[in-house]
Amino acid sequence: MTARRWFVLVGAVAGLIAMVAWIGEIDLGIDNSLSAPPGSQPQPSDQSSGNQP
Repeated sequence: MTARRWFVLVGAVAGLIAMVAWIGEIDLGIDNSLSAPPGSQPQPSDQSSGNQP
């Protein structure tokens, strides 16, 4: 193989690795933004059972 073909091969492999890393980063970012932070859910109150003093 000539040096030119090696350069194209290395560039293609590097491009594929970069795309996989970019997609992985987007996936992690979406997971982090969609998950609710702990403690943001309202706590159930005792008044929901209908037993009021």
